[in-house]
This record gives sequence, C-alpha cells and structure tokens, in this order.
Amino acid sequence: MTALAYLALGKAVGVPPFMLAISVPKALKEAVAAARTGVVRLDAPATAENLLRSLKA
Repeated sequence: MTALAYLALGKAVGVPPFMLAISVPKALKEAVAAARTGVVRLDAPATAENLLRSLKA
C-alpha cells in the first residue's frame, strides 16, 4: 500500500473527531461574541468561570 493510501485511510478515522473537538470552543466563542461587542477572548479551558469572565470583559 502506498503512503497516499495510508493518508486517505487516516483521514477517515482522525478528521471527524478532530473537527468535532474544534467546533465546541468555536461555538462558545461565537455565542460570547453574539452577547457582547468588541474583541472576544476565550481562555482555555472553557470552564463556566472563563465563559463568564469573557462575557464581562
């Protein structure tokens, strides 16, 4: 099997969970941005305290 074939197999397994993991912080950041004006900074980890801090900033 060629290296290209292995790359194609890896994408079928690795990309969907990776994209799902990225979507949660992105959605939280967009929710904070919708609730307030200005630049949004969301620190990791996205705990309830950090989300409230982002809303108040």
